[in-house]
Amino acid sequence: TIKFSSWEWIYGRRLAFSDCYERRFPWGNIEIQFYVSAGVIKACTAYSDSLYTDFIEQIPTYLEGCRFTADAMVHALQKIPVEEETSRLQKDIIILLQEEN
Repeated sequence: TIKFSSWEWIYGRRLAFSDCYERRFPWGNIEIQFYVSAGVIKACTAYSDSLYTDFIEQIPTYLEGCRFTADAMVHALQKIPVEEETSRLQKDIIILLQEEN
């Protein structure tokens, strides 16, 4: 049973897929698109009408290359440097990733 619950068994197959998470927040709309292969984010784009474009533009850089799991994505997003005005965005996007994944 350990074999069948391992990351490699579940995600290691060479299946590629795409996914998209989208939500409206008080600070604006966010849409994050993923291209995933073998359970790893190979490409990512983030679109938003938020005024905090510098933060939004960093999201793909931090998510590409990490596993497509809520824990891995949250860990990656927590590495983005935030200021007082962007900490709310980071928290909201983390909640989105946890709820969707």
